[in-house]
Amino acid sequence: MDTLSYLIATEPEPPLTEAGQAALRDDVLSRLGTGPFPPGARISRILWLILICRRGFRNPVILPVDDRLDLPEPDDIARWCDLLAHFMDHPRDDETALVVLQRPGSAKISDADKYIFRVMCEAVVGLQAMPWAFYVTTPDGVQQVTDTARARERAASPRAGVR
Repeated sequence: MDTLSYLIATEPEPPLTEAGQAALRDDVLSRLGTGPFPPGARISRILWLILICRRGFRNPVILPVDDRLDLPEPDDIARWCDLLAHFMDHPRDDETALVVLQRPGSAKISDADKYIFRVMCEAVVGLQAMPWAFYVTTPDGVQQVTDTARARERAASPRAGVR
């Protein structure tokens, strides 16, 4: 017998509808929020890039940010966000990106969370980036950080640097 004789013929799963993709997004985000953060852990913030489409999801990037919860080092977070933006450039099919900041603590959006979001907005300027959304996940819940006028203004400026 050859090796192909052991393959079982299965039908591919049907593509996810928009509602199915939304349910998948919510499930992935809630699972990330329950991630453990042991006391004294070397990393307390992690950036995830999750791509969702009709075929399901891919997780091409997981970046340990730092072991703090205040404002990150500007150069470090700019490099991380540039890397994430690179993976979001030239999307395939119907992919949507979820940029997720996983951290311990309250689900309340902090100034540091807003800062990381603004840097991410700056990183995608000028790219043919796929649609994306930014979320903060914590053991207390999931919050979406939405585009603010200031973030749009800074990202659109010709020299949008990290301040």
